[in-house]
Amino acid sequence: RSRFRQRPRQNRDVRLSLSVSIKEIMRHNERTLSFRLPSGRDEIVQVKIPAGVQNGVTFRYSGMGDDSDNTVPRGNLLIKVNVLDSDGFTRKGSDLYTDKTINAFQAMRGVDIVIRDLEDRIVKVKVPAGTQPGTVMKIAQHGMMHANTRMGDFFVRINVSIPKNFSMAEYIHHLFEFSAEESCGKCFPGRIGSYRGKEM
Repeated sequence: RSRFRQRPRQNRDVRLSLSVSIKEIMRHNERTLSFRLPSGRDEIVQVKIPAGVQNGVTFRYSGMGDDSDNTVPRGNLLIKVNVLDSDGFTRKGSDLYTDKTINAFQAMRGVDIVIRDLEDRIVKVKVPAGTQPGTVMKIAQHGMMHANTRMGDFFVRINVSIPKNFSMAEYIHHLFEFSAEESCGKCFPGRIGSYRGKEM
């Protein structure tokens, strides 16, 4: 066995983490990172982040790591992307999830709810009469792009707020609205940007 240690074939890799929100990755994005190498030299890298990038993905930049030993090649730069929930939205794969709260009378008679999505578009969702707390509405192909091939889905969980203190005047007002809608068969015409959520 040799008494001498084998020289490394290249310098060490440098590992960095980059946190982005799911709102930022709805479209292609770029970030500029500055960091200091073990040799003490400062470095800058432009990171191109594809739309819909998955949490935990690591980008590899060859020859941008440690350069302490100038007799061997530089190491590599490894950047791990952490995708964070934001703006009340969570993500599972290419699907997006959010919550919306309505009151008990809206749940009984049905209601159109308005949600601003992660691209600041207005999404109108029709919640049918008799919706139960915890019902999940599915809006197909309105989630996040997956590998530039297809869109994920958008899920809205309906929470129902039941007031503790409710005046008789408020009760009669809502009851009158509910009765009027039942008697006239009120319906909501389709509109651009409106979606009839499918219950899950």
